[in-house]
Amino acid sequence: MKQYFEDLLELGKPIWFDETGHPRFCKFKPKRVHNTDACEVALVKMYCECCLAEFKVAVTCDVPSNDVLLSDIIKSGKSPFSGELPNIRCCKWDGKSPIQVKVIRFYKLKKYHIIRSKLVFKRKRKYEVILTPDGEVIKDGV
Repeated sequence: MKQYFEDLLELGKPIWFDETGHPRFCKFKPKRVHNTDACEVALVKMYCECCLAEFKVAVTCDVPSNDVLLSDIIKSGKSPFSGELPNIRCCKWDGKSPIQVKVIRFYKLKKYHIIRSKLVFKRKRKYEVILTPDGEVIKDGV
């Protein structure tokens, strides 16, 4: 089970969660994720399987590594998210499985300025899709 951040969650409902389950109260931007080596970043909307609480969770991958690119996972009809939902104590069931619904935002690392230590991500709307339980990928708005 992921850490429960009682002190932060008392501030109100988070806008999104980073990939480690930390609640975030700022607008989502790919450079704000926990993984500083991310080459692809997605924000996925999902629900708790037990009580249907809504979550928006960041998912990342790095390259070079053994990670499969998020874009390839989405193209194959699978969800880019694997693991546990953030812990907000929405229900009493531990180890909640998510119902994944939609890739809300998707970004690819365009370039990295070593001198300025600045990450530049480019939004890729073609990966912002609705995910169905049977593995079908539906373009958003269709």
